[in-house]
Amino acid sequence: MSIVEILEVSVNQENMPYFWGFSLDTPKTGQTFDVYTIVFRGWVLGRISPARAVRLWYCHQPREIIREVPVDIIRTDVAEHYADVPNSERNAFLIILSVIGLPLETELALYAILEDGNVLNLANIRLRHQPLITYYQPRIQPLIVNSLGRSGSTWLMYLLSKHPNVIIDGQYPFESHASKYWLYTLLKFVAESPNYLNVTASQDEFFTLVMQWAGANFYGKAAISTEWFGHTHIEQLATFCQQSIDSFYAQTAVRHGCVMNLEDGHYSKRTYIRNWMNGIVQKVLNRSNHTTSPSLYFAEKFGPGYSARIFYELYPQTKEIFLVRDFRDMLCSSLSFNKKLGTDGFGLSAHQLEDDMVRVTQFRAQCLLMTWQRRSQQAYLVRYEDLVLNPIPTLQGIFDYLHLEHNPSMIDSFLEKSLEDNSTLRNHQTTSHPKNSIGRWQHDLSHSLKELCQQELAEELKAFGYTELAQK
Repeated sequence: MSIVEILEVSVNQENMPYFWGFSLDTPKTGQTFDVYTIVFRGWVLGRISPARAVRLWYCHQPREIIREVPVDIIRTDVAEHYADVPNSERNAFLIILSVIGLPLETELALYAILEDGNVLNLANIRLRHQPLITYYQPRIQPLIVNSLGRSGSTWLMYLLSKHPNVIIDGQYPFESHASKYWLYTLLKFVAESPNYLNVTASQDEFFTLVMQWAGANFYGKAAISTEWFGHTHIEQLATFCQQSIDSFYAQTAVRHGCVMNLEDGHYSKRTYIRNWMNGIVQKVLNRSNHTTSPSLYFAEKFGPGYSARIFYELYPQTKEIFLVRDFRDMLCSSLSFNKKLGTDGFGLSAHQLEDDMVRVTQFRAQCLLMTWQRRSQQAYLVRYEDLVLNPIPTLQGIFDYLHLEHNPSMIDSFLEKSLEDNSTLRNHQTTSHPKNSIGRWQHDLSHSLKELCQQELAEELKAFGYTELAQK
């Protein structure tokens, strides 16, 4: 069975009058590939304005850019045919796209970016692909905490870290990116080796060193089979990534057990905790197919976007929590946090026009909503307000979703421990108490900003259950 099948390639004929010519040489309808990559090769010549780049989008909303490359490859055959067209020598493009992390059946759109600023659709490509195969059974499963900045993810990660079956980097702000490093940066980098992950990025030191060691275009040398590099090697690398993630988080669990801050500080207690945590890890890592062990997760923060989809492909048992907050309060918190640190973060600046602030917030909220709608059947929704005002039933619901043992006294102990660690968490807050952060938009935002939020965020607020608040 082929890994990739091209179901349909359709050229947008309505836009062809804007071009002297366009051809997508590959892929073609009906083509199949036994590798985890698709090569998009073709040429385009703008009639009214030259085409400076081509861009691949997802066809779903909100549109998401997958790849953009310049139209700068020389095709002499095309140039000779259009000899009267100025600057027609550089007319071709090449995109190598890994299907890892793409929906198993999806549609992509190819656009031309013209020098006059116009963006015109050239063709749409429907495809189907098989999930990536690995030769390792992961023992620690991913728990994705998907949220926008200033929505309470640090507080949620702190509480999750107190459960013995959830492994998290225990240091503030609880943002280890180990799995993203292996599965996204490393795996995607190698899978799309002729391209950068981000075409707008400069040539980084790592890539330069690779070229020094292996020689230019080492992946294209005749001695290396394209099928091996794009198929077998990718599966071997994915296996290595899963093994590395398990090993990293197993050691993280043991390390945090050794340094837990106990009231009496006795080493014997620390040794007990270390052995207890190590036992949990080893019990899961060494379990046989005939025994049932408790679920064990590593948790990392994510935002709505591309990288999380890779986890669903490689970890069918992935769990995902969507943490959402009233987007008006999120805006207030973002501006306050920026002011507190003296920085411009979250796409916001104190010098921005109010229209721009709300536009940025609405775009982020829309991305989160669209991602939630695509994965709501398998993910779990948590509202920040419930986590703050009703933490026990909210955490009970989370642990039920994760199939983890819990009881009210256990959750009480998590909350009590947070009082001891309050000095660390307080640095992350922008109000005197988390309860005061709920509904702060009513007194923090100007009247004009309130009106703009009501106009632009009504759909997203309603979708996440903030109907009553939206009417205030």
